Amino acid sequence: MRLERIASTSQAVAATRARKQKVAALADCLAALAPEEAEIGVAWLAGELRQGRIGVGYAAIRRAMPEAAAAESSLGLR
Repeated sequence: MRLERIASTSQAVAATRARKQKVAALADCLAALAPEEAEIGVAWLAGELRQGRIGVGYAAIRRAMPEAAAAESSLGLR
């Protein structure tokens, strides 16, 4: 699964107050995970980093982001 799918699911959950819509979005995303991606996908959807603290703040990440985005997402969970 592409990381983009996890991010868009997270945004969809955050954008609605309706519990049924949140559950449906999460269920769709979780059902699409391959078995070997489940642990990673669940952690990302829960907002947790598997390795714990990384010691990098949001401002540093924002400054490091490239200006141009790729035409198509290619970053996967594994």
